[in-house]
Amino acid sequence: MTNALHATPPSGIVTFLFTDIEGSTALWERMPEAMKHALAQHDQLLHLAIAKYNGFAFKQIGDAFQAAFVAPHDALAAALDAQRALRDVTWGETGPLRVRMGIHTGPEEWLGADYAVSHTLNRVARIMSAGHGGEILVSGDALDALNGAPPPGTTLRDMGKHRLKGLKIPEHLYQLVAPDLPSEFPPLNVLESYRPHFETVARALSENSVVPFLGPSVNLVGRPPDKTWQFGQSDFLPVGSEVAEHLARVFDYPPNEPRDLVRVSQFVAVKSGIGPLYDELRKIYKADYPPTALHQFFAALPALMRQQGLTPQLMIVTTNYDDALGRAFRAANEPFDLVTYVAEGEARGKFIHIAPDGKTRPIDKPNKYLGLSLDERTTILKIHGVVDRQNRARDSYVITEDHYIDYLAHKDIAQQLPAQLLEKMSWSHFLFLGYSLRDWNLRVILHRIWGEQKFKYKAWSVSDNALPGEKPQALEQDFWRLRDVDIIKMPLDDYVESLQTHFEALPQERGEE
Repeated sequence: MTNALHATPPSGIVTFLFTDIEGSTALWERMPEAMKHALAQHDQLLHLAIAKYNGFAFKQIGDAFQAAFVAPHDALAAALDAQRALRDVTWGETGPLRVRMGIHTGPEEWLGADYAVSHTLNRVARIMSAGHGGEILVSGDALDALNGAPPPGTTLRDMGKHRLKGLKIPEHLYQLVAPDLPSEFPPLNVLESYRPHFETVARALSENSVVPFLGPSVNLVGRPPDKTWQFGQSDFLPVGSEVAEHLARVFDYPPNEPRDLVRVSQFVAVKSGIGPLYDELRKIYKADYPPTALHQFFAALPALMRQQGLTPQLMIVTTNYDDALGRAFRAANEPFDLVTYVAEGEARGKFIHIAPDGKTRPIDKPNKYLGLSLDERTTILKIHGVVDRQNRARDSYVITEDHYIDYLAHKDIAQQLPAQLLEKMSWSHFLFLGYSLRDWNLRVILHRIWGEQKFKYKAWSVSDNALPGEKPQALEQDFWRLRDVDIIKMPLDDYVESLQTHFEALPQERGEE
């Protein structure tokens, strides 16, 4: 990266400038060739502004820049210079690129190739994400480092304290205002701006008209960002990529082949057989992992509803293979019915029902099956199988390429579900938590049950893509749009905490109405 005076980035108390192009995903989708030229122009302007004020551009992720400065005044001056250059340059077909910027000062250490993962870097990323294209946001810590003196001819507009996505401690934000630059922007992208959404979802939950879908990233809730799952530990649940890496090591998967879970599992099944694959998966998922805060929220929800005089009739769908949700319900002394898919054996392609007393019943005639009691207890639907701690013969995983092909080729999965559950889903909102449309399990089940049709009720997908460069793919956004699904960009830790707060506030709100 280009730099002015510093051979290496600074350490100690460092001021960081993070930038990101607003709406770049849509621009790349509509005009990829024009964006190549526009991005090259953008990159040159950013490099020049950072170098001019003695900054070190230490990382670029897609269209997002990350730069470090010794002097906080230089960071603000570089941001202003960059915004003016972006304003004055002649753009082509794309039109002007609108860049949001965030500035924060804090302790940080350069490790030789990158900065250490730290609270400081997380905070500046969230500060930048709170703004809009053309806006420069400055933290309270950066203001303190400036001794309250912004660059000549500019002011710092007090935006108040805000809880930022992914951060527990509110941040006092200021907008850097220059008379020759735009200064009026929409409300900040902070947790408070999502209040209408949370109120809507909380009310729908209280009316038993939301079906949550729990995906792979649910297992990351509460996990420190610098921690990874390792086989043999049970501190936190694994995600698919970590399971794929473990299987690849155990079964000598070719080193240069793609390591997604479906492909690796297919390799293991072909090379060693489905038995060894299931044995290894059982070792992984039978460990005593603690349920996450998200699992615990849903397990506590029936009791919360009863306290409010409501009758819980919950249904929760998940494509995860672990049993953390069920264990959370048992810990909360909440009975539940488990309906799970069978991927192997004589009952392959069907669902079975495991009642709270442990009795298992095959669901041979879904349209006539009356064994579920949604008005009495929660139903957990495991559409891709689950580990069974009591009976390894009931372990089931839709995990290999052959499993997914069979899942698609088998007769309509929707016809295999009990009529009670299909009816519940037909008249409910869907809340997708922790999914990416790059996850085969979600794409397959959506295709098998709903095809290309839109959902009847408003649906939401909560996506944790707040850091620069980690944006939903254009294809994913189109997929959601086709089904009229709103994307909520927020860490799941924050989402579940805010949803619980709004749900618990419902009785008070009702009393005020």
